[in-house]
Amino acid sequence: RVVALDGTLQVDSTPGWGSTLDITLPLDPAPGTVDLPADADLTARERDVLRLVVTGVGNREIADGLGISPNTVKYHVANLLRKHGARTRAELAALGARP
Repeated sequence: RVVALDGTLQVDSTPGWGSTLDITLPLDPAPGTVDLPADADLTARERDVLRLVVTGVGNREIADGLGISPNTVKYHVANLLRKHGARTRAELAALGARP
């Protein structure tokens, strides 16, 4: 799994003393780096919500970060699902992360 995430894994083992695992994984892209197609027909707030959905942030965290209610986030996510033809939040995140 580490390799699938473009990470590295190093194991050092000393008999009788134990093992040391060094795992390095790249950081997720910053929310502002997600590029959306110009024809996506999204509002500015929907773009903000989608950028955060792509990073895996939950509704409560999105609401806190954008200064809106969790119900408003749900409304925007529902609109995004409809506009992108996605059935799940994970599918929406995958579609939103495409270049």
